[in-house]
Amino acid sequence: MHDVDYAEIKRLIPVPDLLRAWGWQPLVIAADVRRGPCPIHGSRGKRSRSFAASSTGWCCHSCKRQGDVIRLWSERRGATMHQAAIELCRFMAVPVPYRPARRRAGNGEEERTGGTRGAAPPAHGVK
Repeated sequence: MHDVDYAEIKRLIPVPDLLRAWGWQPLVIAADVRRGPCPIHGSRGKRSRSFAASSTGWCCHSCKRQGDVIRLWSERRGATMHQAAIELCRFMAVPVPYRPARRRAGNGEEERTGGTRGAAPPAHGVK
């Protein structure tokens, strides 16, 4: 099984880009922080500012959830982190980045083989 490169996904997809794709509108923008209603628990008031998002992370002061762009997708969609990473890339039209495959070196230690970023691995049941 090929490992999804989670760090690369976080670099490629800033939190505000996902929020914008969902149609989320901030009520307040100050520097790099956007505030508004929580897209996860659905804030009661339209003027709620409990949710805060920057380019790399988010948190909701009401439902106490927080994380990165992959966790945001996972929380909203009810997906595992692995599923969320793949679904998020597909939704944002970004090729799923994979870390280089590991193989055993002659001395019994694992080493990375050539990179496969942006290239899809062989199909293993993931559509």
